[in-house]
Amino acid sequence: MSEVRLEPAVPSIRSIPMTDAVLQTRRFFSLPIDVPIVATGHQPIIPHPGILAKYIRTRSLADAWGAHALNLVIDTGTERVGDIDVPVGQPPANLSVTTMSMLTEHDGVLAFRPPGVVQVPNVPAGVSKSVATGIETIAAAWDLATGSTAAAQAIGAVGSLLRPCVGELSVVFASRLLRSPIGEAMLEAMRSDREGCVRLYNEAVAEHPDAGVRPLRVGESMEVPLWRMEGGAIQPAVARDLDTHPTQLVPRALVISALTRSAVADHFVHGLGGWSYDRIMEQWMNRWLGWSMCPASLATATVRLPGCSDHDIEQSLQCCQRTVRRLIHDPQWGGAASLSAEKAAMLDEIKSPPAGSPARRAAFARMHRWLADVRGKADLGAAQVQLAAAKQSALIARRRTWDFPLYQPKSMSELCSTVESNATSQAIRLAPAS
Repeated sequence: MSEVRLEPAVPSIRSIPMTDAVLQTRRFFSLPIDVPIVATGHQPIIPHPGILAKYIRTRSLADAWGAHALNLVIDTGTERVGDIDVPVGQPPANLSVTTMSMLTEHDGVLAFRPPGVVQVPNVPAGVSKSVATGIETIAAAWDLATGSTAAAQAIGAVGSLLRPCVGELSVVFASRLLRSPIGEAMLEAMRSDREGCVRLYNEAVAEHPDAGVRPLRVGESMEVPLWRMEGGAIQPAVARDLDTHPTQLVPRALVISALTRSAVADHFVHGLGGWSYDRIMEQWMNRWLGWSMCPASLATATVRLPGCSDHDIEQSLQCCQRTVRRLIHDPQWGGAASLSAEKAAMLDEIKSPPAGSPARRAAFARMHRWLADVRGKADLGAAQVQLAAAKQSALIARRRTWDFPLYQPKSMSELCSTVESNATSQAIRLAPAS
């Protein structure tokens, strides 16, 4: 069963605020101007179920509102996109993780580095049938994916995997946001008021310390909320970089969200991270530029692999812990339901003399000498190793971030149904533009 979290209970979408900035920005990205837009965003990697819930929610709300569905591709990072972690072994006490590479990848920013070379992976021994099928599905998606950049190639693979769940989503690449009309307006505002931009950004960060966003550096090399590309790497931009050519700059998370929610989208579906840090962005934008943001909502989910429920994991750990305890107190125990014959005989010997008598104390001491002598000869070490392995396996079993094709189709179907039914059952509201 999946655990789904959708907030708020009744989401809203604003009427299309067709200011000149919005109109020109949507034309820049070849987006419709006669219907509202519902967007979500993520890196161009295969989503786990929690991220998949965002895409399903975006499609469901767009359908409910008669809106256009959009995927904002965060292509401003340098991460590898062709690696997948695969669970190997029998859950929940005998799991390990192996990483498979679907691509031979180049270095550099996803938006500008060349596409990778597709590799044919060997399915690891010991994976479940559903995981093996998922690996083959992912490999087929990569085999068909094309694009002039690593980001375009990756979103091609991701899009084909998402299609059965959410259909076609329009794509906007985050790396192009600063070149759009709304992005140019943001850059001009930063150039005109560098100190105010940074000061109000840091004030908003300070008021939301739980969001996990660090303040911008101030001083002689004052940092601004952008990345500067240098060779195949990115690093935080500083104020003087605002005077360089815009193609050398790409937006960071809060700027991406601000540009998208002010001009590109009329409703934005966040995951847990964005839902937390966008409070900072909203406050910063309101105090610095007075820009209003479209409504947002949260969609996330937790889905475990088969045999990896909390009950399954706890039962497995308790079994291993009982074995270790049993071997400590009865080293010749052979796995039977009862005590070993030796331990049972010694307990009978202890019980025979009167309580508190020297004979009972002597029998008790003999039992502990026996335990000390035979404990080192028992297979206690192996049991302790098994318990340590079970604890490590439990951490893997609790993981919720496997690529969604690795789960059983039934689990993903239930997730889709849960998110979709929630959208269609709500009293959808159309909020006025502000």
